[in-house]
Amino acid sequence: MENYILFFKKRSTGNILALLIILFFVCLSLIRLYPFENSLQKIVDGVDDWKLYACFALDIKHNGILMPSLYDNYYAPAGFLYNYFLALCFYLFGENTVPVFIIQNLLLGLSVAFIYMAFRNKMKALTSLLFLFTLFVFALFDVSKYYSFRLLSENLAIFTTSVFFFCFYKGLEKNKLSLQLLAAVFMGLTISTRPHTFPFGIILIVIVLFYFLKQEKVKILNVSLFVLLLGISASLLVIRNYLICGGWA
Repeated sequence: MENYILFFKKRSTGNILALLIILFFVCLSLIRLYPFENSLQKIVDGVDDWKLYACFALDIKHNGILMPSLYDNYYAPAGFLYNYFLALCFYLFGENTVPVFIIQNLLLGLSVAFIYMAFRNKMKALTSLLFLFTLFVFALFDVSKYYSFRLLSENLAIFTTSVFFFCFYKGLEKNKLSLQLLAAVFMGLTISTRPHTFPFGIILIVIVLFYFLKQEKVKILNVSLFVLLLGISASLLVIRNYLICGGWA
């Protein structure tokens, strides 16, 4: 019994379990997708948001990254950057939904691992494993059930958010500028994927300013780089609309 307790108190146990969770979601996708039928045409012929994502992704693949067939400001569906994620999948793996769904399940497993690794040092070993289990249950019975096997932007947003938290907390913890700047990029990508997260970007800038102000030497360049990278990665939709329509809508 003591050996089991010691095993679960090891940090390496959490790493192993996180890896197993990633493999679990990939295997789950293979089981659920068998016999691997491509549902793209069915989606394109449908009426849901995932139809629009699929159509815009095909437009990007065939006509260019600015979605030139939409000669207007892009408004909907809300997950602008997700169109490019889909287009990349279609470019790499062909116009097939099966690889997309497998990748989305892989990203879900990675999201669980990134969130766990971001916060586990704030907890005791057993508490962190309970946290990991809670993340796994939520991912399995909510995200995997309702999102991972559909063309929905939440699949990308959850991943970019998890990477943001990992880079942000580790960047502050280790005082590593590279991780802090990566956090800015991934927060911006999250905003480009789900624009309603924009207020969190503003809050993040305030937090980072306080962090740098608390240091003995305030490095203006570091603050400027952080805000610049966040601003650029969060403005992809605005940039696209300007290049197509000539206005900052």
